[in-house]
Amino acid sequence: MVATTVLTQPLSITGCDQIEIKGLTFSNTSETYGLYCSDATPLISHCQFAGNLGVCPFFCTNSEPNFSSCLFTGNLGFLGGGYFSGSTGSMDHCLIVDNQQNSYARSLLLINSQIFLTNCTIAHNVSDTVHAELSSNYGLIAAPSILLMQSHLDLGNSILWEGEDAIVDIEGESTVSIHYSNLSEVVEETWLGEGNLWTDPLFATEGDYHLQSQTGRWDTDLAQWVTDSATSPCIDAGDPESPLGQESGSRINMGAYGGTAEASL
Repeated sequence: MVATTVLTQPLSITGCDQIEIKGLTFSNTSETYGLYCSDATPLISHCQFAGNLGVCPFFCTNSEPNFSSCLFTGNLGFLGGGYFSGSTGSMDHCLIVDNQQNSYARSLLLINSQIFLTNCTIAHNVSDTVHAELSSNYGLIAAPSILLMQSHLDLGNSILWEGEDAIVDIEGESTVSIHYSNLSEVVEETWLGEGNLWTDPLFATEGDYHLQSQTGRWDTDLAQWVTDSATSPCIDAGDPESPLGQESGSRINMGAYGGTAEASL
C-alpha cells in the first residue's frame, strides 16, 4: 500500500467512465470529502486516506467504484472510511483501521447501495459519541462500525474486529451476506453463510494488521519475514474456492493481506 502524491484539497470526479486513481494520499482535508465521485466508475488503488477532518474520506453517489489495496486510518470526521449512496461497488484488500471520533459510522455508511467487501480488515475504529440524528431518530446509543440503510452488504474473506455494533441495519430493510470472515460479535443468523469465525485474529502488533504466524509473517518495518509464538486462526481460513493470488499457502487467508505477497504463512 504505497501512496506518494499527497492531496490536501478535495478531489472531485463527475461523469467519468473507467478512470483510474492510483498512489495518492488524501490527508488533512478539512472540507467535506477527500474524494467525491458522482456518476463515475473509478478504480481507486494503492491510495491512503489518513488524518482527514471533513465529513468523510470519500463519498460515492450514483457510481460504481472499486477500491483496491487502500488504507483508511486516523480520520476524524463523521465516517472513518466512507459513504456509498445509490452506488454499486467493491472494496478488496483494504484496511479501515484506527479511525476515531466518527459519530455517524466508525467505518462505512451504505444508503441504497450494494457493496462487496473481499479480503478487507476493519478493526479498532472507535468513537465515544453518536450523531444526534442517529440517537434522536433511531435510538442508537453508539456509532456502529458499518451502518446500512436499504442496502446490501457482502462480506467475504474479511476480518471485522470492531467490538459491539459491528453492523447495524438501521431500518431493517437491508440484506447482509457474511461468509468466511472473522467477526468480533454475533450477528443476525440470517446474515451468516459458511466458514465464519468469532475469535481473536491475532494481529501482529498494535497498528500492524498482518497476522501472527509461527511459520512466517512479513514485518514491514524490518522488511523481512519473522516468526511469532502463536498462529492466527485466520490463516488458511478463507473461502477454499478463492484464488490464492500471490499467496504461497494452500488456501487464502482472511483479511487485507490474504492473497498478497505479504500473506502470513
